[in-house]
Amino acid sequence: MNIQKDVPLAPHTTFKTGGTAEYFCEVSTKEELVECIDWSKKEKIKKFCLGGGSNILVNDTGYKGLVIKIKNSDIFWEENFSVSGAGIPLAQIITEAKARGLGGMEWAFGIPATLGGAVRNNAGAYGQNMAEQVVEVEIFDLKKERFVSLKKDDCRFSYHRSIFHEKPDWIIWEIKLEWMLTDKKIIQDKINDYLARRKEKQPLEYPSAGSFFRNPDEKTPAGLLIEKAGLKGKGIGGARVSKKHANFIINTGNATTEDIAILASIIKQKVRTKFGVQLHEEVEYVGF
Repeated sequence: MNIQKDVPLAPHTTFKTGGTAEYFCEVSTKEELVECIDWSKKEKIKKFCLGGGSNILVNDTGYKGLVIKIKNSDIFWEENFSVSGAGIPLAQIITEAKARGLGGMEWAFGIPATLGGAVRNNAGAYGQNMAEQVVEVEIFDLKKERFVSLKKDDCRFSYHRSIFHEKPDWIIWEIKLEWMLTDKKIIQDKINDYLARRKEKQPLEYPSAGSFFRNPDEKTPAGLLIEKAGLKGKGIGGARVSKKHANFIINTGNATTEDIAILASIIKQKVRTKFGVQLHEEVEYVGF
């Protein structure tokens, strides 16, 4: 176990903002995870588990406690099922599945997240989501101090949500997925299509967290409300509402977390005043 002190967290997030972690540790095995948790208990400090950093906003003052970066990325295949670590990047598992003629998650190619984070948030796009392929999820229960397997129904998946939002003492460790036998060319064509659509409609050239706010309902995109509120291009410091997609707050190069948080607050206020709709962040605030 290699616990480091005062590690900058900005490079570990897609927003590229935020301060340092008081303590930081990468874990790739169950033994390392348990050892890290035991250490944090002994030191009586709080902890936060980090995946790909694509859905978080870290305070400029950093995080006082231990940040555990989940790095387990081993993957095992049996017929059309995979069992893989929560730390595997989505692009990697989709690519490995394609090599075996297995598809189903092409829509997620290009999302800069780990599998564990995608499962926790039931990531979705283009009418599809993670819940469609999840079979089992193995978690570490901090209260019971043991690993526990959950079936898909136990995860209580909903729109960009899951039971894991209600269980801060559960750490997603391993996921079993079911894939569909698919021609490799068809898989690659779908990947190319989704990537092209993302490039056309999303500001991929700037650091961001993807969609910042949840859609209020299935028929009302948050981005449309933000656009109709006249906020496209609105900026605070180095943070801007993207002109390409209004539900993206982008870091134009020198944004601070404070810039982003203030801009998000203004967006919520303007949309609430104009439409009577309260927006809720998809992004998780860390260290606040």
